[in-house]
Amino acid sequence: MKKIILGLFLVCLAFNLSAQNRRHELRGGYGVGTSNEAINSLSDILITDATKNVVGGDKTFNGAFNLGYKYSLNEKINVGANFSYERAGATAFVDVMKSGELKSHYYTIAAEADYIYFRRENFTFYSTVGLGGTIYDQKYKMNDGGEDTKSHTNLNFQLSPIGVKYGDRLGFFGEMGFGYKGLFNFGLFTRF
Repeated sequence: MKKIILGLFLVCLAFNLSAQNRRHELRGGYGVGTSNEAINSLSDILITDATKNVVGGDKTFNGAFNLGYKYSLNEKINVGANFSYERAGATAFVDVMKSGELKSHYYTIAAEADYIYFRRENFTFYSTVGLGGTIYDQKYKMNDGGEDTKSHTNLNFQLSPIGVKYGDRLGFFGEMGFGYKGLFNFGLFTRF
């Protein structure tokens, strides 16, 4: 995933060298503390309380890798789309006995819009809102050799009231909010 983001970033950088009207933006980022992590942790607590058995533990989320495109409609509004990928793993337990390993994958596709509060030379202050769907795939490999898989789709969102970008054609960004991109999301962008 990192190689794909880097490759797309470099392609856009090459196009960027001759661009005059920079209405397009491509960005690649990484976020931590996502809504997928919060929902998954809450569902584990609910399952544990309901069954009195711990069904998952020691869950490790690797953060969300994001790839997005934005188009500037005017000086204040950008619209676009975002793809996010997040992976998690856990050791599964039943009645305090290790029963296997869980691997989870979250794929989110969402429409997004930015509202730009102000721009100053190479600095931009903005907010982002996004709405889309997440496909959640989980594979449970049991110690006895069995496997179980499940897949769910759910509505997901991103609300980042604080976003900053530094750079003109090429730069970096940082956002604070909550949703599929995380509490803290940062990365690189190029405009062309």
